[in-house]
This record gives sequence, structure tokens and C-alpha cells, in this order.
Amino acid sequence: MEAALAGCCLVLSDISSYREIWGDAALYFPANNPHAARRHLEAMLGDETRRVAMAEQAAAHARKLYSAERMSKAYMALYQRLAHRHGLAI
Repeated sequence: MEAALAGCCLVLSDISSYREIWGDAALYFPANNPHAARRHLEAMLGDETRRVAMAEQAAAHARKLYSAERMSKAYMALYQRLAHRHGLAI
């Protein structure tokens, strides 16, 4: 997330949790394949238009999913569920 918010394109290992989080906002290489990772990184370095577009897409995705407002609402909902479960009031 920090890389995306900093304006970097994402080149990630192809694991399910990354795909679940980033979807089409990242480029994936087969897990545990450093040669494929290098090829993808070199391709991104050589294609400024694609690199910038992917970086913008990743940043927009990060801002949407991980905004302070969304995270604070999620934490408040969690605290309320926990308080209710334990008979407490918030």
C-alpha cells in the first residue's frame, strides 16, 4: 500500500492475497520465480506510459480501499460489535 500511495506501480508475486487486494491494479509474476520478476520489472522500466498508468491505478485503488475514513468506519463497526457482544456501550 505504501508503494502504491507513493506513486509506484506494483509488480507482485502472484499469490492469492495480493490478487484479492490489488486485482488489476498490479502486475503479477509467478511466485518464487526471480527470473519472471526481473522480466516484469524490466518491462515496466522500459514502458513509461504503462508504468505511469499502472502507478496511477494502484494509487487510486489504495486511496479508495484504504482511506482514513473507510478504515475508521471499519474500526468503529468492529468496536461496536465487540462492545455489544460483551454487554458494553460505546
